[in-house]
Amino acid sequence: MSLQWRERLEVELGEAGGGTIPNPAGWVSELDVESLVALEVAVRDEATRLPTPLDERASQPERRYLERVAGWCEWLAGGESGRLEAAERVVWLRGGTPLPYLRVLAEVGDLIHALRLAEAFLERARPNDPQATEVREFIRAEDVVPEGFDEAIRTALPDPDAVEAVLADTEPDDVIRLVWRMTSLAEDAGLEGDELFVVATLGGASPQTLAMVENGEVSAGAVESAATRFAGTRAEGLWYGLAARAACLAGDHLGTLRLLRIAVAKADPGLPPEMDLAFVWEHAGEELRTMLVQQQLAPPEAMR
Repeated sequence: MSLQWRERLEVELGEAGGGTIPNPAGWVSELDVESLVALEVAVRDEATRLPTPLDERASQPERRYLERVAGWCEWLAGGESGRLEAAERVVWLRGGTPLPYLRVLAEVGDLIHALRLAEAFLERARPNDPQATEVREFIRAEDVVPEGFDEAIRTALPDPDAVEAVLADTEPDDVIRLVWRMTSLAEDAGLEGDELFVVATLGGASPQTLAMVENGEVSAGAVESAATRFAGTRAEGLWYGLAARAACLAGDHLGTLRLLRIAVAKADPGLPPEMDLAFVWEHAGEELRTMLVQQQLAPPEAMR
């Protein structure tokens, strides 16, 4: 490998110039210390040949790739991990995927930060995002769960009360992370529709559960049942609004009106129900739209 790294560097630097920034982790990690030192020198030489950007905030793909290589060299040679972490973070934030950065955090011993960052990414990810699938797999592979947790969840499924009892025995700071794992276990067990929704929302809503409702995979009754667990919280009105969406998609006009009224009545001032009103209006037929206007449950623009 020591005779090939120069070729690899040249080829991958060319790929970076074409807009695709390769991940050198695999081959750089196979080098001995002597080769790592030589590679880092070569990286510095290549960096000096690159044009200096007029704006320091501008980062050429080639320069980001070289920083990536240099970071790995420094870390693998026994140095600090800061340069590697910064390089991987920049690659992600400039259009890359989060997985390499998460793996680096785990590699350098910051697994808890990696898992929390992964959870935050999933909370904001679009449904069916391939990157979200990779991140979920990372969590499942790297997460250190309480002993016996997976087996306890498999035994408790599909009973949400039994599942919630398992969660109650875990540390509060771990609940959100474990709910993601629990949801994956529920999917593996074949749960879907209402059964999966009830289990997946034990720790709150997520992009996945929102997508399930908007795709018509969940009944209004299941969503309303979930809403009762959040009674008295700021989010209570949002849950009833979500139930109204499910009722609308199911063609239940009276149920839609009833749930929207509750959503409006329980809405927190900082979390108004406009998105629920808009969703129902968009998916309503003429008959339901007439009823919405009569009940003053239509979006403001439709009431004019």
